[in-house]
Amino acid sequence: MEHGQWSAADAEAVARALNGQRDAFDQLVRRYLTVVHAVALAVLGDSRDADDASQDAFMIAWQRLRECREPARFKSWLLRITRNRAYNIAQYNRVRRHEPLDSGLRSRQHDPAESRELNDVLTTTLAQLKPVQREVLLLHDLEGLPHAEIAALIDSSELMSRKHLMNARKRMRELLSRYGEQS
Repeated sequence: MEHGQWSAADAEAVARALNGQRDAFDQLVRRYLTVVHAVALAVLGDSRDADDASQDAFMIAWQRLRECREPARFKSWLLRITRNRAYNIAQYNRVRRHEPLDSGLRSRQHDPAESRELNDVLTTTLAQLKPVQREVLLLHDLEGLPHAEIAALIDSSELMSRKHLMNARKRMRELLSRYGEQS
């Protein structure tokens, strides 16, 4: 199914979940787990924190399911919860973060598995983007969301969504080319 065609299925799943059918909410979790994680990762830049934010977002959605005024727009409602939870975690981390004394002295870890190294490089590179750029890049390129939907999620225009994507891709190319030079 394409994005935007879930609304009727979402409304039905929300209604079933509200009637006590737990598997209906599980279906929504499976449907949106990837995009929820992508939004959290875009805001936080750390996969473990994104895992926590994703789990929290689904728990909040489950607990407040009756507050979802438009069940056909469950996805948008869930993604707003995710962004809010991720921003809360980011704020918490900023307040409590401390930089280890040896952070500038550490060299890059070389993992024998190339996929792990690539994952580390991409995570590090994504973390260097502005949060809105990271979010738009992941939502568009990883999740395939159209700019209209992204714009609604980030409270912006489609034009700004496109601009953020263009800037994010440009910055990623710069950062990845630097990494290639260091290897």
